[in-house]
Amino acid sequence: MSNRTLQPSDARDLRDYLRPILRRKWLIAALVVLAAGGAYAYSSQQTPVYEARTKLLLAAGGSPLQTTFATELSFRAIKDQATLLTSRDVAAVVAQRLGRAGEAGALAASVTAEPVIDSSFINVTARQSDPKLAADVANGFANAFIGLRADAERESLQASIEQTTEELARLPRSRDNAAVRASLAEDLRELRINLAAASGPATQVDPAQPPGAAVSPRPIRTAVGVAIAALVAALGLVFVLEAFQRRLTRIDDFARHYRMPTLTVIPHGDEPLHMEDGRAAISRELTEPFRQLRTALGLAALDTPIRRVLVTSAVAGEGKSTVVRNLAIALREGGQRVAVIDADLRRPTLGRFFSEEGAMGLTEVLTGETQLDEAVRQIGVRAQGLKTLTQIATAQASTANGTGDETTISFLPAGAQPADPQGVLSADRTRQIFERLSEHHDVLLIDSPPLLHVSDAVALAQWADAVLIVARAGVVTRDQAERVAQVLEGLPEVQPLGVVINDVAANEGMSYGYGYGYGYGYGRDS
Repeated sequence: MSNRTLQPSDARDLRDYLRPILRRKWLIAALVVLAAGGAYAYSSQQTPVYEARTKLLLAAGGSPLQTTFATELSFRAIKDQATLLTSRDVAAVVAQRLGRAGEAGALAASVTAEPVIDSSFINVTARQSDPKLAADVANGFANAFIGLRADAERESLQASIEQTTEELARLPRSRDNAAVRASLAEDLRELRINLAAASGPATQVDPAQPPGAAVSPRPIRTAVGVAIAALVAALGLVFVLEAFQRRLTRIDDFARHYRMPTLTVIPHGDEPLHMEDGRAAISRELTEPFRQLRTALGLAALDTPIRRVLVTSAVAGEGKSTVVRNLAIALREGGQRVAVIDADLRRPTLGRFFSEEGAMGLTEVLTGETQLDEAVRQIGVRAQGLKTLTQIATAQASTANGTGDETTISFLPAGAQPADPQGVLSADRTRQIFERLSEHHDVLLIDSPPLLHVSDAVALAQWADAVLIVARAGVVTRDQAERVAQVLEGLPEVQPLGVVINDVAANEGMSYGYGYGYGYGYGRDS
């Protein structure tokens, strides 16, 4: 087939990932807003928490002021001291000093002590609902720890003094013991000096001050964090839904599942049944897509003439009757004589579109109740540009049934519903009617029931030169598209022209280059 088509592609780019997001943007927005709003409301109701900090400088032994940095504590030793700082013994002292007897466990749980890597410092942090209490607790734990460790150090020094004194007393005074006694005396002197100067193995640095602002709750920060998390979760949900989505929405997927080329993309339009001065017309935003479809049909007929085109769809509600109406007008604009047959004898729609609802038509012609010439109606249409085309090609015979921008197309309504529509449409009498109409028209468009609902379209296909499939984005499923392909493959005498993708969202169509000059809305047949 030589007509211009949109070929399927397995390649995915950024637009393929943006389209699911744009289709479900309101779902994403709702989830983010609800999550962030709920987090903000919940956080705003929480009790304020204030955080106060202080530091402790640890020494390897003796007074920190007398200890040089050449002697360093191991990180494990500092970590052990941090653990001791939040012990229940320290907490009991703090609770007693603050007049909170019985709250030692709660106070210990509100304090954290973290060693600073590559240093001898411990950060002490206290969290309370009152800023002053937070500072008092932080300082209380630091001071209690220093006091307890100082007491422990003094007890250790006192024990060493007593032990050294006993050893010195037991050692006889003699020349042989003189050196040992002198050494013990010197140790005793240093121990007494250290005991007098002992202040514990830690010093408080930067005493805690009452904080000016609470560290929690922070409703705005919490809401922002939850909003980001909700956004990530919502995007994940969107792509999960997309993975399980059976309905066709991505333009490239139509050609792949229908196994035929895409002829044009019809955007979502506000006026699919546009009227001008009481005549059927094509709205401005839909003009270009239908002209493109007209060109595709013309290119398909270069090798083999196509006079009778059957238009159908997989299921109901895909807009095939609307496509037939507007395609007929577009073909008439191109200077062709056009006849339209509403062969959907079960749920005819075109009669309502052309204001001929309830009129006698195909059924009555087949039963002999009326003649074909009497049943065919001339429908006034607004064929933009036909006057200019006529002036350019004055010898073109196909302009005989109208001049200027106001002209007509021939329309044969469906008529009354017969008892056996499929049998009626399969009759040779139906073929004769189609052939008679084709003798006086360049193109015959046949509107049929959905292909997968009933077998009427299969019966009509034998009287047509080619079949045009209308597929509505977001309605037809992958399985239905593949079933249509299987049905058409089982009819070797039928020539599938391609797929017309209908009712495509503006962002989908524009991403494939079909948004220039249109892109608002295309309604259903109803």
